Amino acid sequence: MNCWLAHCIICSPFHKFYSNVHCVNKERGVTTLVDTTAETIINELGIQTSDILNKNAVVFVEGKDDYILFKELIDKIAKNKGYGENFAGQEIDIIQTDGFDKMSFYANAKILHKDAVRTPFWVITDSDGENVDDRIRFLIDKGSSNGVRLFSEQLKVLTEYAIESYFLDHTLINTVFAIELEAVQKMCDRYFLKYEEERLKVQRNQGSKRNFQQNLKPKIMFSNLGKQQAHIEHILTTYYDADEEFKNTRTALIQQWEQRAEPINYFLEKITLDQLKESKMTEIISILEEIVDTVQNNRR
Repeated sequence: MNCWLAHCIICSPFHKFYSNVHCVNKERGVTTLVDTTAETIINELGIQTSDILNKNAVVFVEGKDDYILFKELIDKIAKNKGYGENFAGQEIDIIQTDGFDKMSFYANAKILHKDAVRTPFWVITDSDGENVDDRIRFLIDKGSSNGVRLFSEQLKVLTEYAIESYFLDHTLINTVFAIELEAVQKMCDRYFLKYEEERLKVQRNQGSKRNFQQNLKPKIMFSNLGKQQAHIEHILTTYYDADEEFKNTRTALIQQWEQRAEPINYFLEKITLDQLKESKMTEIISILEEIVDTVQNNRR
């Protein structure tokens, strides 16, 4: 049996799969498509733990922004605890999955269970507006179907829709970008009010999940998402009952955010760990502190 890797390049098992992976069985000249599982991929490629493991722990995250945020926070936390500089770079592999429905994640997790080595790993994912317990059960079930046993303590599902939600704090935005405090507070309060209203509608089967995901995700407060201005005006009016102050404050935030090549890094450089703990960001910090302490204790 051979794995056909369609249109993707794999430099190591931790790199992302950019297309579907198909396993093909050829016997007596007859070719058939075989179910693709994490175990199948690992066995066919002959991957061993020693091939990829060069850190003391692994944290799976969803995308580039998650990677940047968690790496910077881990380093801030470790430095604050006296564990040294560049803690994430030295101790933790932070791996982007581009979504936990991808086979690459389950293949990576399966590798970490192989042999006698048991490398501690965690999964940090957004809620995408779903119930946290439901999301955890989904990940456990999905892992089980791919031969990976995941435990609830490894699965850190954030309560907010996405990481952008944690930057929507009037005090932090005012401190970093000097946008008028009262106007930012009104904008943030209205966003979270409308977000929660729509989320509950979807939960009660009274609203469209598609509309909720397209129009209420927090990224829309930091970007026009490539949409025409008329479309943005429609979204702001329809879903946020936005007045001119809301629109102008949002525009000012987007301008400030997009001026920076790496806005997340810039944001975190301007804010102390204690200030972050006074915001919604304390949820993420608590999770990362637990991980950092575990890794540090394992070093001793």
